[in-house]
Amino acid sequence: MNRTKANLSKAAERASTDEFGASAAEQIKAEIRQDLAAYNTYVEKHGSPADLIRAHYSGAAEQ
Repeated sequence: MNRTKANLSKAAERASTDEFGASAAEQIKAEIRQDLAAYNTYVEKHGSPADLIRAHYSGAAEQ
């Protein structure tokens, strides 16, 4: 394989990797937005999970 073909092959590989990475990043961002919305809905209904756990382990939940 000559140098030009090798460079074109590397460029094509890099472009497809970049495209896949961008697509995967967008999918991950969408999933994070969905997860945050679910978490915020939970907090609105039940309060902060961290506060609930602190109350449970401090004995405040028993009082």
